[in-house]
Amino acid sequence: IELLYAFPYESSRKRMSVIVRLPEELLPVVGGTERVRLYTKGADSVLCDLTTGVLDPKAAGSDASHMAALDSLLYEWADIALRTLVFAKRELGDFERWSAEYEAAISDPENVRKAKLREPNRISELQGEVENGLTLQGATAIEDKLQEGVPEILKDLRIAGIKVWMLTGDKVGTAKNIATACNIL
Repeated sequence: IELLYAFPYESSRKRMSVIVRLPEELLPVVGGTERVRLYTKGADSVLCDLTTGVLDPKAAGSDASHMAALDSLLYEWADIALRTLVFAKRELGDFERWSAEYEAAISDPENVRKAKLREPNRISELQGEVENGLTLQGATAIEDKLQEGVPEILKDLRIAGIKVWMLTGDKVGTAKNIATACNIL
């Protein structure tokens, strides 16, 4: 599998993506017709919200009943303090045109400067263009344990009169469980 592009995780987009070229012999195994694919992983708040345009509402598994079941499962996982990710894909039939435009954009110093400053730029526009109309593939959840000593250090900070604020996750259940584990709640 040839890695063509990688779009790193950005909090503003709440996702990261890779574009790969699959070997011809892999197509019968993974299905589809296009060798060039985009694979994305990210927050369900972005990938599963059909109003964002990221997920293709007509793709398999994107109907209302499947999305409601997935949403329910994601909230169950968050309630037991698991970190969730959703992943999706898109076959890229128009890759050559897009790639030529993207190469021009990432070669332009002004676009690179704007991208680094998180100002509107052609690089981000092209990433957004290719990161839409995705097909939902699934979701995963992992336990994200606190580092050793965190609850004790937070307790010491509070005793010293330092206010502690916790910012985490997209789901209230996850935040409550982490706050409980840290002895904040």
